[in-house]
Amino acid sequence: MLKRTLQTRYLLLASLCLFAYQACSGTPDAASQASTAAVSSFDGCKPGAGISGSPKTIEDAVALINSLPKPVTVACFIAALDRPLKANLSSSTSSAQPAVGSRSPRIFIVIDKLNISAVPDGIGQDVVEFSYMVSETMSVKAELQFPILNNVLPQEPYSRIRYGTATSCGICHGVESRYTGITFADAFYSVAFQPQKGSRISLDSLRSENAKCNSTAEPKRCAIISAFLNRGSVQNYDFPSVMPFFF
Repeated sequence: MLKRTLQTRYLLLASLCLFAYQACSGTPDAASQASTAAVSSFDGCKPGAGISGSPKTIEDAVALINSLPKPVTVACFIAALDRPLKANLSSSTSSAQPAVGSRSPRIFIVIDKLNISAVPDGIGQDVVEFSYMVSETMSVKAELQFPILNNVLPQEPYSRIRYGTATSCGICHGVESRYTGITFADAFYSVAFQPQKGSRISLDSLRSENAKCNSTAEPKRCAIISAFLNRGSVQNYDFPSVMPFFF
């Protein structure tokens, strides 16, 4: 009965999401006006003393970001993550953080229960989304706009996506509820989706894009791809079979 109810809910949400791909993104803040120059060297993109490069919670990710030299770009944050990385790539455009074809797929990095997503190009290029799994099918959502100019406050990743009494992410993810495991911010959990069927992009495909990326023509795109692939081992990750596919 629960499965049938969720399936019905997903179908209803699908019609809304056709008009709300950007609903889970907050309003661009002052950081979006900062320089968009790509990081050509990631030597300074290392976790600060006592900070883990393998964040397992959204709060761990914030601590890592705050330990990096400012301004922090998406590429620098990805470069600072410990290797090996487990990742899943998708060409799906049905997202507030859509891929731009197979040449710039959405990148899902999975560290324990924390999913981190980024995209090398397009409207989601300056946003990192976070999804902390509280069950096999539900996750707490958060996001940050890059570059980060100052230390991130604990509540910022959650307040950025607030919409009315809940979050804008709930428009597409649905079955949204307040998450009481976080007391310093109004955090919400909702259905966790894996990318659409048939949208999987291989790591080798992105490696090919990395090899021919023109950093003069596309500095930020090339920096993000390089930060992801050139800092150590990256391994394929398969989402749990019980996690529903995005419609």
